[in-house]
Amino acid sequence: MFNAPVFTTAGKALLTRNIAGEQIEFTTIQMGSGYISGSIDAMTALVKVEATVSASAKNEDGQYVSVSAAFTNQDLENGFYWREIGVFAANPSFPDDRSKDILYCYQNAYDTAEFIPPPSAATIEKGISIPIIVGDASKVSAILDKTLIFATQKDLEDHNKNPNAHGPFYEKIQNWVKEQLKNFTGMVKTINGDKPDESGNIDLNFMPKSGGTFTGRINFFSGTYFIDSSSQNGGNAALRNLTTTGTISSTGNIHSGGNIDATGYVTGAKTYHGVYNDYAELFPRGEETRPGDIIALDLDSQKERYVKATRASRRVVGVHSDEFATLIGGKTPTDGSDLLTANEKDFIPVSLAGRVRTWVIGPVHTGDLIIPSTTPGVGCAPQACISPTQTQVVGYAVEGDDRTDLRRIRVRIGG
Repeated sequence: MFNAPVFTTAGKALLTRNIAGEQIEFTTIQMGSGYISGSIDAMTALVKVEATVSASAKNEDGQYVSVSAAFTNQDLENGFYWREIGVFAANPSFPDDRSKDILYCYQNAYDTAEFIPPPSAATIEKGISIPIIVGDASKVSAILDKTLIFATQKDLEDHNKNPNAHGPFYEKIQNWVKEQLKNFTGMVKTINGDKPDESGNIDLNFMPKSGGTFTGRINFFSGTYFIDSSSQNGGNAALRNLTTTGTISSTGNIHSGGNIDATGYVTGAKTYHGVYNDYAELFPRGEETRPGDIIALDLDSQKERYVKATRASRRVVGVHSDEFATLIGGKTPTDGSDLLTANEKDFIPVSLAGRVRTWVIGPVHTGDLIIPSTTPGVGCAPQACISPTQTQVVGYAVEGDDRTDLRRIRVRIGG
């Protein structure tokens, strides 16, 4: 804690000159950590200077001024005990030389000093205000270093209450925005076909955050998104690379040129234009298979697994498909891959319905039943002497020929 500051001999001389009509220019306030043992009168400097801050002077009444400064510890390398405080004024003989400044008044806190920590320990900001006697307060000023001036909380509050405080700044922002809109050639070029006018203004009719109907067209020219509900696209909505965590609702059609991935439900009354031919399910794999192989349940295993069917197979389930329009089952991918890639090591995509190209050998005619041959995975048309059971038949051929070699023909599964 500091008591009232004491004039130095040099400070008293400045006070006398001020009473006689000369100007006093306060320059800095210094903070120190030293002890003194002698009289303050003869002092011209602090014992150990720790910080120097720019001072400001405010006229309180005819003979008093408040000399103030703002201190922060952000530039300190080490902490210190704040024992000393001194107010400096410009030397009338050397008004522009800060090394010649006069120690006007001084005080020492001795053992009641406050510790100022380094910025690594804590951030300290202090407003220092010292009432000082002068002869004529109207002839007191301060030399300010603007890089060290901080606004107080009251300064900021007064500034924000002033209705005219930010006018020029707002005007600069408005002019800058208008200029940017005039020269904007980036992502958004038009809104509902309207372009900014010469002043940079544009008439915007915003949709609400929820609800509302958009009847125009939105184009995002970065090539990432495209949404079109105009008559140019038949009233449909075309989406490219659209990601949402919510719900997409459309009373028209939604077209996608890429994939649509959903972790929830996809619900619809009808599904059209599945360009592939069958419906498949992922069955646990018992061995390596290839597309077109006839698949059967492995009756020699106590676990569910599926293998290439042979003439001895009694539970034929379908055909290994690479043309399915719909694939179900398996495990959910966790690495971002598609369902088939994530599961083909442990599962076989087995066609359960539809038409699929199947390996056969020997002559096959349209309408022939297809059953496993003696070659694993390969089918054939049963000869007259063979009467297959229902669970041995994979389907019937929908095309045929008289060839005897190994090839794939289209078979209607489950027929």
